[in-house]
Amino acid sequence: ILKKIEDYFALVKGDDEKRQIYDQYGFAGLDGMGGGGSADYSHVFHDFEDIFGGGFSDVFENFFDITDQKSDFSILLLCFEDAIKNKDFQLAQGFGKKIKELIEKSRNKTDETEKMRKELDDIVLKTLGDTKYSVRSSGVGEDSAKNAFAGMGETLLNVSKQDLFDSLLFCWESFFSDRSIRYMINSQQIVRPAVCIQPMIDVDKSWVGFSRDKRGNSTIEALYGQCEGIVSGKLTPDTILTNVSTGEVREYSVATKNYKIAPVEGGVKMVPVDKGSKERVLKYNEVGGVTRVLKLLEDDAFYPVDVEGGETKDGKIYVFQRRAITTNNGKEESSDEGNITYTDKDIKCSISVVAGDIPEETEPFIYIKNPLNNFMEAIPIYLDYQDNNSVKFIVEKQYAFLLNNDVIGIYLLNRINTDPVILAKLNNGIFNFKTGEIALLPVSTDDIVIDETLPNAPVVDFENIRSLLASA
Repeated sequence: ILKKIEDYFALVKGDDEKRQIYDQYGFAGLDGMGGGGSADYSHVFHDFEDIFGGGFSDVFENFFDITDQKSDFSILLLCFEDAIKNKDFQLAQGFGKKIKELIEKSRNKTDETEKMRKELDDIVLKTLGDTKYSVRSSGVGEDSAKNAFAGMGETLLNVSKQDLFDSLLFCWESFFSDRSIRYMINSQQIVRPAVCIQPMIDVDKSWVGFSRDKRGNSTIEALYGQCEGIVSGKLTPDTILTNVSTGEVREYSVATKNYKIAPVEGGVKMVPVDKGSKERVLKYNEVGGVTRVLKLLEDDAFYPVDVEGGETKDGKIYVFQRRAITTNNGKEESSDEGNITYTDKDIKCSISVVAGDIPEETEPFIYIKNPLNNFMEAIPIYLDYQDNNSVKFIVEKQYAFLLNNDVIGIYLLNRINTDPVILAKLNNGIFNFKTGEIALLPVSTDDIVIDETLPNAPVVDFENIRSLLASA
């Protein structure tokens, strides 16, 4: 097994450029790096191009083109990345939610999505065989020498063929979760969604190994069942300290392991350990084997590595992934700055934004960023109507298309809830709304947009809609 691993990694050993490509794209990426269908990837990448178009890194973006959401997605992604760069958690959270909604729409059965489902199933069946699968988040830039954000996106285990497409969408959505947003803000690195589909390996034992610490020791954490028990922190593993050069076991701390993560129909779950709960997970020779694997992978990488792997009942060792050991070891920085959560009970006023004619001599209430002009040209927002529990704003007709994905509303709401000057201007000495008491009213732009387009548009009763939402 070790000889096969060594031969495999010899393809990239000693070549810095190829090793960098491998770390980012995997073995298939060594055959070519071009986009737009010009790359000479292995056949699986050609097949993915047949579904989504473009090269390997374009799959996620082109998915929205196929589902006729490219325009909305491009605007929202631009705004999302700008919010990350400006370390604005709430703003990034708002745009991330809208992107997840675009992905969620694609779960609806249409001719295009059903075609994608079938073609994805066929590709995986042809490439990996008819088995159960692991659908792992593997974002471009998720792991690097400085940041190893393990668990940034979600991973689904023991996935059946019929659930592959929905699992792919789920992993994509997870890159816009609150946890992922914090990772990106803390690292100031935009991580583009990518997903790796592997055969599901029903391992008897799992381990996470750190090849080297400051004293030259390897640390191995091991338990029964799937590695998810270790990386999620749900279970306490055995901890083993070894000499990275000789494989000598210097310390073995045995944990009580009453449970393990095991495959079940439709996924994995925590089940009781049948026997050996207070015994060593790895025998002496197995510890030596894992240490040799860690050293082999470290020698190839030329830096200390963090490796996830496992062993089947017949003694076969599988390596699931390798990344650099970083200063934070992938742990999320604990920072709640900008992360303010409001409950429904806090909301006392709803705002909506429509497009139409601006009355003459009306002064703008506020200016917000224009996502289509590199944020240089501001968009004027006008106050149209206000009462005790609702506010209606209006924008020029040329910006009507930005209302469909709530870009203007999200920016406007963020300014009101974070800028005391704007909030005071809205209150105007009459009202007494406080930060967090104003929310965006999800009025469909099909109901109320431009008077000329919809001359018989229904009158929207803000109070009734607000009551309906509150009761829901």
